[in-house]
Amino acid sequence: MAPCSFEDLLTADTAVVQKTIAEFSIRDTVLALKGASPQMNEFIAGLMPKEDAAALTDEKMRIGTVPLIQVEQAQKHILQTYLRFLQAGKESL
Repeated sequence: MAPCSFEDLLTADTAVVQKTIAEFSIRDTVLALKGASPQMNEFIAGLMPKEDAAALTDEKMRIGTVPLIQVEQAQKHILQTYLRFLQAGKESL
């Protein structure tokens, strides 16, 4: 079943999630994670190279509070990209 929300990525295809996150800047990823659970933050950081995960932590501290609309937009964009990658993978089977 395809994920319907950003948090659903926790139980999604990990390889596709990793590929998806690699498409986004650290800032965009941080924006999406601002509204996410601690589990989601750990999951995403765990999929990243150590240097990127460290940059993610630094950016979280630097960026501070952001409008909710920015968080929602970043989450939506990441989820849409995941779904596009997932569909592309099914079509190539």
